[in-house]
Amino acid sequence: MQRIILSVFFVLVLVSTAVSQDSSYRASDNTLFILPTGQTVPKGTHQLNSFQLFFIGYNYGVTDRLQLGVFSFFPLNMTLFTQSFSVSAKYKFYSNDRFDVAAMGAVLPANGVTLAMTSGSYSINKTRLHAGLGLAFEFNDPANNSPIISMLGINHGLSERVSLMGEFASLGSSLIDDASGLFTFGARFHFESGNIDFGGMRPSGTGDDFFAFPFLRGTIEF
Repeated sequence: MQRIILSVFFVLVLVSTAVSQDSSYRASDNTLFILPTGQTVPKGTHQLNSFQLFFIGYNYGVTDRLQLGVFSFFPLNMTLFTQSFSVSAKYKFYSNDRFDVAAMGAVLPANGVTLAMTSGSYSINKTRLHAGLGLAFEFNDPANNSPIISMLGINHGLSERVSLMGEFASLGSSLIDDASGLFTFGARFHFESGNIDFGGMRPSGTGDDFFAFPFLRGTIEF
């Protein structure tokens, strides 16, 4: 159960920890649904987002390669707020016209949990491919860690206003492991200084009677 909790916290923290900054940058090029890209928030940019309505995040671009962020459950319940509160940092250590690679770390102080991840993005015209590997562990006992978390994703721009997105996140030690992964699919609707993501999330290995539960996130940048 502890490993499952750590994995869930890791996925939630990822929502607040990535954005791109090339010439075609738009708000939330940082992430697909839960998978971060290989890029970072541009220097001087503030990013606010609301995930599933009850989780909130904030990121700030310290430089064009370094961003800092916080993420937590909305403080309607102080226990959940304290337990889910995290601080994060992400650094883009490689970039060219098509390929970006970044490393990030996040800490949940109340849980004594550290999260670490490396992610990369490759662009082909209007299509971007993304991949990431991550691990959650207790900073007082690094040997007590979660399984490796693997992520793959793709997004494709249909127009200036709409992009299709899809991804798979493995919460186990393998990408091929029934009921240990999460598929997410849907679309991103862009506006001038932000976007709205809407889609469906489906755990792998679920029965035929269940299709998906909704995913919703709104982002504003200034």
